[in-house]
Amino acid sequence: GRCLRHPQAWFAMLASCSQDPERLIALGELYARDQLAAVTAAADVEGGAVASCIVHSLFLNVGIEAARAFYSAVLKGPLPGAKFIVDVAKLEQGLGVEVRDVERIRRVFDAGSNVYGSASVDLWLEYYAFERSLDSRASNADAVHWQATASLDDADVFVAHAIAPSGIL
Repeated sequence: GRCLRHPQAWFAMLASCSQDPERLIALGELYARDQLAAVTAAADVEGGAVASCIVHSLFLNVGIEAARAFYSAVLKGPLPGAKFIVDVAKLEQGLGVEVRDVERIRRVFDAGSNVYGSASVDLWLEYYAFERSLDSRASNADAVHWQATASLDDADVFVAHAIAPSGIL
């Protein structure tokens, strides 16, 4: 398998094309192809930061559909880190109610929890907070809480933060 390009190379390419929608879309496609070709993704902070920056730049400069096409392609390969998953879910959650798609957000969180579910407390806390923010009839908060405690290698931190009022811990 191939290694991904160095994160700094991606940041330089992003800086050079962020104002040109066509080049920005092409950069996203190139990143997704590199991601798919890699045996393992750059799951470190920089690898996830590159993907997060590309998705946000696509959203801001081209639109939500371009951002969705990019992150959907990235989700098909080795994932670049739990932070990328959280960033994408937050991007979707920040959309207006008329375009927000709860099931799409759940699919993003589920993709991340399938890969990082045993180790990423932050991912589970964000997923749980999202579910708790929904109308009680639509919420899967209890199921997410159960899944988090069953999946995490050390669920104590999740449980402590999940039951504490915001800002206490």
